[in-house]
Amino acid sequence: MQLPQNMFQPGFAIANMVGRGAPDAIGPGSKFQVQPAPFLGNCDPTRASTPHAGGIQVGLADGSVRTLAQGMSGDTWWAAVTPRGGEVLGSDWD
Repeated sequence: MQLPQNMFQPGFAIANMVGRGAPDAIGPGSKFQVQPAPFLGNCDPTRASTPHAGGIQVGLADGSVRTLAQGMSGDTWWAAVTPRGGEVLGSDWD
């Protein structure tokens, strides 16, 4: 099997948005938002968001579901959503 030349990006991480004034659309700064309030004016549409106070619920490729804590670092977030990048998940993944 031939792997693609470029890494896959998560659906919410749109690289083109960086050049349009959204510097946190990709990379560690793209970490999800927890309860952006008030929603209007505070929710960054280029980043994943959740209304849950404890963190964001995500479905993984193995079929499991987990809640990612709000305190997770941006580096761990980005390593998790870009598996082809080869980054190691931080200690705050578990």
